[in-house]
Amino acid sequence: MTLDHLVIAAPTLELGAAWLTEITGVKPQMGGKHALMGTHNLLAKLGSDTYLEIISLDPQAPAPTRARWFELDKLVVAPRLIHWVMSCPNLDVVQPLEPLGTITNLSRGVYLWRITIPEDGHLPGDGLIPTLIEWQTPNPSAQLEECGLSLIRLEGQHPEPSRIEANLVALGLELSVQYAATPSLRAVLDTPKGIVIL
Repeated sequence: MTLDHLVIAAPTLELGAAWLTEITGVKPQMGGKHALMGTHNLLAKLGSDTYLEIISLDPQAPAPTRARWFELDKLVVAPRLIHWVMSCPNLDVVQPLEPLGTITNLSRGVYLWRITIPEDGHLPGDGLIPTLIEWQTPNPSAQLEECGLSLIRLEGQHPEPSRIEANLVALGLELSVQYAATPSLRAVLDTPKGIVIL
């Protein structure tokens, strides 16, 4: 598995774009809409196969008949990093310790993928256990402009670090998870404005 993208939730795409530009000097590019979830996104390149996604509710879309992904039915007060998504060559053979959700077929424009989505929309491991994605087309990173962003490392904090780490080991993944009363995922980025922590 490889890192596919980082997920930033924002109250609106406009606020998310302004926030990212202010702290990194990078203006994200338009992504598209996710009809099933009633969301839309902006994207910024992080590497040859990796990108950063700013996602929010789409005010022009009807409310979905199911829970939205990434806990986006909850009030998002300000833009923040909430989750990570790993690319997997075959979701059908993955055996996680804790359920990651139903494998769902989705599309956006020319892109086709399968992705794990919990029925209630929660973030696995409070955002520290990744969502898994299996692309049927190349992911969007190849079509994004170079913008000077790169990921140095990911790190996490959680009240049950051993549980999170056991789940990651079962998936063949590593992430430094320290104890903290409040769960959080942090990304250390190299940006046009220097080192930034999301």
